[in-house]
Amino acid sequence: MIERLLSVLDIGFATLSGSTRNRGEVIRRLNEELDCRVFLGSLKAGGTGIDLVGGSVVIHYDRWWNAAREDQATDRVHRIGQKRAVQVFKLLTEGTLEEKIDAIITKKRELMEAVVQEDDPRLSKIFSREELLSMLQQV
Repeated sequence: MIERLLSVLDIGFATLSGSTRNRGEVIRRLNEELDCRVFLGSLKAGGTGIDLVGGSVVIHYDRWWNAAREDQATDRVHRIGQKRAVQVFKLLTEGTLEEKIDAIITKKRELMEAVVQEDDPRLSKIFSREELLSMLQQV
């Protein structure tokens, strides 16, 4: 739907999905061509291994169950070489599955933040070296 609308509005765009053959060309187009104003990418195809420094706005329009996947996709625009501020929007429609997914993601984030506080200097002292090695050996 978004591709059709962009075509009708005559707005240049590049699309990356699981069926894309030349990922490098799609990324180069967004990052270097001035007429390419929009990048459409699936979370699976666009979430890893690419740098989208040509972008400055991220819109998640089809929410994913895993918040880390969305964050990783957003991080593709926050890369070395990015010269602009980046805005991130997450679209949801009231009363839909996406709204329920958003509630689940929010609960997961709150739980994670309550359990693990990344800036807590005591975190590295919770386990002894021996306990950490023991846990790693069990994996």
